[in-house]
Amino acid sequence: MENPGALYHPAGGLKHRSASYYVGVVFVGALHIAAIYAFMNAIGVPLVTKPPKEIVMKLFPDKPDEQPIPKQQPPKVVLEQAPQKPSVVEPVIDIQTPPTQTTIQLPPADSTPQVAIADTAASTLGSTHTIPPYPANARRLGQEGSVKLKISISAQGRITHIDIMQSSGVAELDRAAADWVFAHWRYNPAIRGGVAVESTTMASVTFNLKNAR
Repeated sequence: MENPGALYHPAGGLKHRSASYYVGVVFVGALHIAAIYAFMNAIGVPLVTKPPKEIVMKLFPDKPDEQPIPKQQPPKVVLEQAPQKPSVVEPVIDIQTPPTQTTIQLPPADSTPQVAIADTAASTLGSTHTIPPYPANARRLGQEGSVKLKISISAQGRITHIDIMQSSGVAELDRAAADWVFAHWRYNPAIRGGVAVESTTMASVTFNLKNAR
């Protein structure tokens, strides 16, 4: 009977493997690699990536502050004027007139200031305004009446004219009244601007038998 231990010798088993065994192992590994490569290409994932390029940092010096370029002003254009012709100045004739002399008259030093007098109408002198005597014929006949007179007065206060404006109805009474007034009555003259002037006034003379004399 054979010894079972003689078929398996681990320590020396590798020595008895042939070259075909190793070729088969390499072939199976290559198939696995090829299958993995085909699968990765199918899903778009590259198996081999390129190494990243070297990143180089360069430091540049700061640029100096840019100064603004001054604006150049356009050159001034000076226009030369043509020489003007000398103008002829007309002579000025100045005629001097002698100054007008104005004479100012001053009031005397000892003059008394005048007081303004208000304008007034002619006024009666009461002592002269008497009632004329009653005409005898008119009293005998019992005639009565009133005469209205318009009297003109001079600047001296004397009567210069009489007009009968309203008759008494008896001519003898009218004439007696006008004659008496003209002969006996006197007035203070009217004043205008401080000066006596001529004027007129109205008056009435009444003949009444009760007062007859």
